[in-house]
Amino acid sequence: MDKLSFTISVDVDGVVKRAGQLENLIVDPGAKIRDITHDVTSKEIVYKEDSITFCKGDSYNLDRATEIFEKSYALDHPLTAKELADIICDFEKEARVKFFWFGGVDVHHIYFEAFDQVGPKKYQIYWGS
Repeated sequence: MDKLSFTISVDVDGVVKRAGQLENLIVDPGAKIRDITHDVTSKEIVYKEDSITFCKGDSYNLDRATEIFEKSYALDHPLTAKELADIICDFEKEARVKFFWFGGVDVHHIYFEAFDQVGPKKYQIYWGS
């Protein structure tokens, strides 16, 4: 999983705009996610465990988070990079509506940076902008 590198596209039913004079991309509160997609095509096996859990908190530091969302996936075969990215997008569709960026869904952080293993088969995902 260390070699994984990709971007996601967050399709929302609102207008994506800049936050004032900042470079941050935002959407108005209430905008809904229609889909999250990625650009990964690799069929290289990147994950061989029987399950994986992703978690996200209202703080990048989970130890300081007051709310944490997590979702687990049972796996019946090793995952390719594309399959792992598919699962990550599925997770992000649910997680991004629970934590806000400038009051709306986070459409700004789209560059996958890394995983932080926070438990057995459990990972926090780091996104860059």
